Amino acid sequence: MSSSYALALLAVTNLLSYVVRSVVFALFEPLKHDLRLADAQLGWLASAYVLAFSLAALPAGVLGDLRSRRGVVVGGVLLWSLFTLASGFVTGFGWLVVCRALVGAGAAAFGAAAQSLVADYYPTRGRAVAMGILAAGITLGGVLGIWLGGRLDAGYGWRLALVAVSLPGFAIAALCA
Repeated sequence: MSSSYALALLAVTNLLSYVVRSVVFALFEPLKHDLRLADAQLGWLASAYVLAFSLAALPAGVLGDLRSRRGVVVGGVLLWSLFTLASGFVTGFGWLVVCRALVGAGAAAFGAAAQSLVADYYPTRGRAVAMGILAAGITLGGVLGIWLGGRLDAGYGWRLALVAVSLPGFAIAALCA
């Protein structure tokens, strides 16, 4: 696999990671209404992601050092995709928090391994630019996730919005494998 292809694939995957991370923010009002959530519960949806991401980052990094980083990337993408998909079918707050936490754990696994892979493909010259390209997905994915979530919710509802943003992850995981 060429370094340019690997970087492009990882950058698109990082963008998707931030789409699934931020899509829930555009869905707060419909989630609040449909699941009868309090504002504090909405806060926990974001916190569950961040807490799980923080707790999973170190073990995911260790796993990426001990095992195949490509396997960790694929596992992380599949984990966040599966639980973003599952989020579209929840009927209560508890399961939604669990799903969001597992989305965060998947993103942590991807993040640690992806940075290491970029460093492998760009050992010296060009590494800073490559890391910048990888990182560009953070902001772009965050904005795209909120915009896409709002558009999909307006047209199809919050459940389908979550299902729709989960689906590209399965194709991306296959490409990463």
